[in-house]
Amino acid sequence: MFIKSFSIATMVAFCLSLTATGQVQWSTPGTVAGTGNQSGTVNASGFTVTATLSAIPLDIDGVAGNEQGLFVQDSAATDYHRFNENTAGIGRYYTSFNAPVFNFSVGLGNLGRNTNGSGTIGNFEVTTADGTVFTDAIFGTSTVNPETGAADSFALFASDTQTLSQTALDFNGDGVLENYVHDATDDGGTNQASGYIDFVDNFDSFGGVTSFSFDQVGNGVGPTGSFAVFGQAIPEPSSAVILAVLPIAASMRRRRKAMVNQG
Repeated sequence: MFIKSFSIATMVAFCLSLTATGQVQWSTPGTVAGTGNQSGTVNASGFTVTATLSAIPLDIDGVAGNEQGLFVQDSAATDYHRFNENTAGIGRYYTSFNAPVFNFSVGLGNLGRNTNGSGTIGNFEVTTADGTVFTDAIFGTSTVNPETGAADSFALFASDTQTLSQTALDFNGDGVLENYVHDATDDGGTNQASGYIDFVDNFDSFGGVTSFSFDQVGNGVGPTGSFAVFGQAIPEPSSAVILAVLPIAASMRRRRKAMVNQG
């Protein structure tokens, strides 16, 4: 078996590489306004995973063109992307990677509520390298990055002073509730919600994340909400020993998370 050609030291090194110490926030070239594709990269030493982002509308009233799935211009967005959190931005936002991303988590910010409502994000779908699709993936929210332990609440702007609140909605009207986050406090744009999405499933044990998507179904303060990907790109030949070391890596990550949660 080809895995045997790798030394124990190589497998241990790979196992260590799957801990959160190598996790980085993706790099982005700024967000371009409209419905066109966006991009980002997750970097490791000598290796880069490229992300491609797209958006499609979600129809809420049967009138074509009212919901566009819009990205919002921000040339300064070098490690996040912006989307429209108003009705015009109601849509499904897709991100696909050209190689698996490990230690995966998502940051959301700048979701605000007024009398109209709040930007509302959720119904996450995550696909892993082995082909498993996690529909309406289960998650919690955190002010601490669930992988690195950094207590920064993903606060990108001065107005990101509140935490994300979870809710369940039947947006499609099919009788099935999906999981979302929003800003639960009606205090306008001065105080908005931000935080991390902490997925319950261990995607690393399925070979890493190859794509994910979420819905924006709200009508918030506007004009924008923001999101970023946190993860780790694993260079070859490490990927050749993934099957051998993933159980060990998963155990290490669980222990690290437990230590973070204990303070």
